Amino acid sequence: MDTFKLTSKLKAYKAKIESETLRKVIIEPVPKPYIANGEIFAFRPHHSNISVYYAQYAQITEAEFEYDFAHEMTHGYLLYCLRYHTARRKDYKTDFEGHSVGLISNTIDDIVVHKILQEEGFGAFSPTIYLRTIREETESIPSGAKIYNTVSQNALDRNRFMVLRYIIAWGHTRYCDLEPSSLIIIKKFINVFEKHLPEQHTMAKPIKQLLLDNDIFSVEGHLIILQGALSSWNLKDSVELVQLV
Repeated sequence: MDTFKLTSKLKAYKAKIESETLRKVIIEPVPKPYIANGEIFAFRPHHSNISVYYAQYAQITEAEFEYDFAHEMTHGYLLYCLRYHTARRKDYKTDFEGHSVGLISNTIDDIVVHKILQEEGFGAFSPTIYLRTIREETESIPSGAKIYNTVSQNALDRNRFMVLRYIIAWGHTRYCDLEPSSLIIIKKFINVFEKHLPEQHTMAKPIKQLLLDNDIFSVEGHLIILQGALSSWNLKDSVELVQLV
């Protein structure tokens, strides 16, 4: 990865998060395998800092660097300023359970993160990757959704990943102020998903209903949604939901 200087906007946002959380934001390069699921950036809870890791050999544009760094910092802001709950491992029977907990927890949090980032001037999603990927998924779904085959060899894992892709897209249309061209692309994905993936759409409905019934932008509403989403996947007993200090 190239070494990018922080833009003035990113510097200001970093300073705001440090001021409001009373924690220093640290960005640390790591070997790519350290970050799960092929991601380039990752946030990890830390006892004193807001720690953001990035895959040091990954290729990324300056715009993506700015957005992704802001995104991961905001996860720290949720935990250490807004006091949102996070899932702490209690009893994972398999590694797959832990993976599923991470998927659903990050997705629920991402809905809030996307809204905050848009309000802070960074946009609701990555500037180049997201819409391109959504288009590719939309094209693949009617012919068997083979694009998701690389996600996992486990059918349930693939289905859950697909469900959460739908939830994120639906969340963009419900909570974010999108440009008309972006809204068209995302709504087309949602419509194609609902038409051609009835099993996965059915799996998504309980999570979608939790979002409709509760205020995800409040600590209490977020907790109810996260508890309900974990329960819908039979994962509630695998974790305890805690507020970090």
